[in-house]
Amino acid sequence: MELVVVGGLDPVTWDASAAVYIYSFLSGKWRRGNDMPACGRIFFGCASSGESTLFVAGGHDTDKNALRSALAYDVRGDRWVPVPDMAIERDECRVAFPGGEFVVVSGYTTDAQGKFERSVEAFDVATWSWRPVEENILDNHTSPRDCVEGGPGDDSLYGLRKSAGDVAALRGSA
Repeated sequence: MELVVVGGLDPVTWDASAAVYIYSFLSGKWRRGNDMPACGRIFFGCASSGESTLFVAGGHDTDKNALRSALAYDVRGDRWVPVPDMAIERDECRVAFPGGEFVVVSGYTTDAQGKFERSVEAFDVATWSWRPVEENILDNHTSPRDCVEGGPGDDSLYGLRKSAGDVAALRGSA
């Protein structure tokens, strides 16, 4: 079992870091992985399939442009693989891996700073393609921070809908 730490901000310069560090719980040691390619990326979503692949989506670059791009990191092979772009830019999105799909929730575009999207899209690892899941799943302009993945045996993604005072469950595409 390993813990993978990707990116972040340099505590001195506040520049975006592309660094990858992998901690082995068996050896109790850290090792350096290959840096994340392309631009400095921050406020991105990152989730693991539970195997040896980690997915990164969205965030923004050093000029604060929201990103549509996504990447996959093969931890065992220590290599980055490009993933097709998402349908829209998603800065500060939330991600999870329920039901074997990489699900990206909300986020906002460059032109709508802080106005969170209400949509969700999912990346199917088997077909290596994105699909829209559901529009208007969250309250208008609500941060996706209140979204969490279900526990073992539960492939749902849960989100708090503050205006309705309830919890929405995303199961598959509904």
